[in-house]
Amino acid sequence: MALAAREQRPREAKGVEQRVEEYPLEAGNHLVQVVIPPEMRDEDPAGSLARFIVNISFKDLPSDVIERVKVYVLDTLGVMLAGSGQEGVSPILKLVKEWKGAPQSRILLFGDKVPAPHAAFAMGVMARALDLGTVNDHGMHVDEYLMPSTLAVSDWLGNVSGKNFIVAYALGHEVSDRIGAATFSMSYALKAGSSQHDAVWGPTCAVCKLLDLNADAIWNAIGIVYSALSPMDYQASLEGNLMKRIQHCFACMNGVLCPLLAKEGITGTRQVFSGIKGYLHTQYPWKNDIEALTKGLGEEWLLRDTNIKFYSCCLLIHGAISGCLELKRKHGLKAADVKDIKILVPPQAASVVEPREIKWNPQTMPAAQFSLPFCVATGFIKERVSLVDFTAEEIKNKNVHDLMRKIDVSYTSKLKKNGTAKVKIVTKDGRPYYEEILAWKGSTEKPVTFDEEAEKFIDCAKFTIKTLPKNHIEQVIDMVRNLEKVDNICKIVDLLTVQ
Repeated sequence: MALAAREQRPREAKGVEQRVEEYPLEAGNHLVQVVIPPEMRDEDPAGSLARFIVNISFKDLPSDVIERVKVYVLDTLGVMLAGSGQEGVSPILKLVKEWKGAPQSRILLFGDKVPAPHAAFAMGVMARALDLGTVNDHGMHVDEYLMPSTLAVSDWLGNVSGKNFIVAYALGHEVSDRIGAATFSMSYALKAGSSQHDAVWGPTCAVCKLLDLNADAIWNAIGIVYSALSPMDYQASLEGNLMKRIQHCFACMNGVLCPLLAKEGITGTRQVFSGIKGYLHTQYPWKNDIEALTKGLGEEWLLRDTNIKFYSCCLLIHGAISGCLELKRKHGLKAADVKDIKILVPPQAASVVEPREIKWNPQTMPAAQFSLPFCVATGFIKERVSLVDFTAEEIKNKNVHDLMRKIDVSYTSKLKKNGTAKVKIVTKDGRPYYEEILAWKGSTEKPVTFDEEAEKFIDCAKFTIKTLPKNHIEQVIDMVRNLEKVDNICKIVDLLTVQ
């Protein structure tokens, strides 16, 4: 979208002095205002975020935040293990090993020691390969970026305690979530098909904390991110190609590179968010909230608003699956009883519904995972949507495809949150059944316990390309459960690496 920017004179708003920049957009010739509160004029929010990262220690974290971080860590480790044998992983591992370089960090499960940025790059595809990772209501896919970067750097440093890892991880998560809140990326980006640029900030800030950088260096690192943004290609979701997995690699690698550049004295953009050519003005001119970056910082933790996936598919589909399963179980329905299934979803769910020629006839695992009709039909027939349901054979399952043809999907703006749905099933004898799903197991309203997450971790570990000893899986669960007592994160990498 082309922008012709022009800075306006300061305006007086009711009761408060504000500076307003207006940007005429070509589409519709709209005028978009970016309001900068008085307290943010002298310093960009990046400076406040940098000091926040420096000043927060383990004792400052609320107990529930610590416990949620443990769940996110175990979830993402399991997702990476399960993704280890998926298409796209092998060629990236081959490339990274061919690049050689300083033997700094091990690649989880495989054990090869490569430069830390390369290890993060290689593990990035493992974290995203199965679309099983968490989704924050503000920052979207945060953990899938955080874990590869923080794990690579922790293994390189060799002395990162569980407490320090929790702090770095929590801070990185919070920064990503706040940038997502400031850009409304979860609600607007999906609806508009716009790229999500929020991925690199979190890993960068977490790694800065692990490297013990000062506030000025962290501010530079945040500025360097702005020059190394890794956009999310939503067209990849529509097509079901491998970039849906591999695009994460770049963000994970840059999440290590940006702090290292700052550590070496490389300076970055300072007016990252408030500058006339800053991130909010150029990337999200249609809607943004600069105050969301720092409001309640250290008191309100947006990382709490994170959804765990118990279905092996895009979060946008989870409410529809849950609604159909609720009706099936309540009324004893079978696929043979169904005349048609009508589903209402939020407008931003279009990426899992259209184009019909792909979503109603997926040919690959990524395409099937981002197909609402395929996942709903699979869930209704098998009462699950698991990894075993996305093999080449199961993607062509005749019973699933027969039920898919009975599914009709429409959109309603009355549903706001991603993953929510209204479902109506009409049986062949004319009986209608209704269900509205606003929360499901794993959603922020119905969070999973650590024990429930442990079950998912054990299931994910069954799909590794290299078999891990059962006692190693059990030890990792125990270590993450008591992560604040672990003296060295390398011990977890030891247990999850095949010698």
